[in-house]
Amino acid sequence: MDTAQLILAGLGGYVGLRIAGEVWREQRSRRLQADALQAESSPNTLHPWVDPMRCVCSGLCLAVCPEDDVLRVIDGRAQLVNASNCVGHARCVASCPTSAIELVFGSDVHGVEVPRLTQDFETNVPGIFVAGELGGMGLIANAVTQGAAAAKAALTRAGGKDLDCDVVIVGAGPAGLAAALQVIEHGGTYVLLEQGAWGGAIRHYPRKNLVMSRPLKFPRFGTVSRETMRKEELIEILEKVIVSEGIVISEGERMTSVRRGDKALRVLTPKRALRTAAVVLAIGRRGTPRTLDVPGEDREKVLYELVDPEDWEDADVLVVGGGDSGVQAALALAADGRNRVTFSYRRGELTRPSAVNKGRLAAAVQAGTITALMPSKVVRIEESTVVLEHAGAQRELPNDAVFAMTGGLLPTAMLSGMGVDVEFHFGREVRYF
Repeated sequence: MDTAQLILAGLGGYVGLRIAGEVWREQRSRRLQADALQAESSPNTLHPWVDPMRCVCSGLCLAVCPEDDVLRVIDGRAQLVNASNCVGHARCVASCPTSAIELVFGSDVHGVEVPRLTQDFETNVPGIFVAGELGGMGLIANAVTQGAAAAKAALTRAGGKDLDCDVVIVGAGPAGLAAALQVIEHGGTYVLLEQGAWGGAIRHYPRKNLVMSRPLKFPRFGTVSRETMRKEELIEILEKVIVSEGIVISEGERMTSVRRGDKALRVLTPKRALRTAAVVLAIGRRGTPRTLDVPGEDREKVLYELVDPEDWEDADVLVVGGGDSGVQAALALAADGRNRVTFSYRRGELTRPSAVNKGRLAAAVQAGTITALMPSKVVRIEESTVVLEHAGAQRELPNDAVFAMTGGLLPTAMLSGMGVDVEFHFGREVRYF
């Protein structure tokens, strides 16, 4: 080999190494990005986990997923990029030819508390069932399906003597209403308790809030095929279900405890004691808000839900939270320029909200109707100001109200009092006992 050939070979080797290095760096960057997205977007509900050693990148999981951008192909394998968009229907699991996908709660970083359930949604306490958000299923369509399934299983315990009803249903949201319809369809008896007004967490959404869901299939009533509707439209549909099927709801009656007797469960409220064969808990997770744990949070201006944005006019408002509820609250408060809205999130990028909500927030920030401070965190809350830590310094803003849209905590004390086992899930496969 002459000198020219040696030089050409050397240059070829050098170029090859440079290309290989660039490819490695690009792949590493994409892996880190995917890992960051997955760690940041782990929700309180089910989402897929992909075993990289089994994935052969058939693409079937992406093809069967009806939601937007849950999985992407990165480095030749499917990877989770937006867990909050997952609705837990498990089509990806069934489609995978190598069984590389599992549905899990939480991640190895973020644990999620979930009651331990059987495949019929029964807890370790015989006769106590869980449906909907409390069990980790926040999607409305899934909540309706689970409510009906839990009630059907609960009815198998009916038939005892000296009972006030076959099933006590706690919570009159979509899951509770579906449970009541299932009992009615099978000729059973029920008492439906609701500590507030029927509708559950939906009533606490901002006005005109978009509710995204798959078609809803109610027992007796049938299927509601619309996939996208506003809060008011969904409330109207639920009202039609209640009226047309004659669902009786005990509004303003709160369950205080459930006790196991020799032959029945005893459900206590401030008004009465009910003997029943089974209980379906469809109470959601909103009862205990996740707090900010900062000085001044006990002030009356700190709120954990936005019921009517029109109650606020010409106000300095801070919205805290990186999920859909936080984004929607900020948008509603900023609509028509009625308030001066600041949006705070502890991370530098939003991954949990839907693509639609992220786009709407970006447009509002671009238009100047919302000021987004990311990453930032609340340091303390004063009477007329709020102090944030942002860009390495503390920043004091005028403030009339703080909306902490940070989600809810599992009512573990109540469940513990019933004897219900609760587990922390750190990215584990969903298994039933």
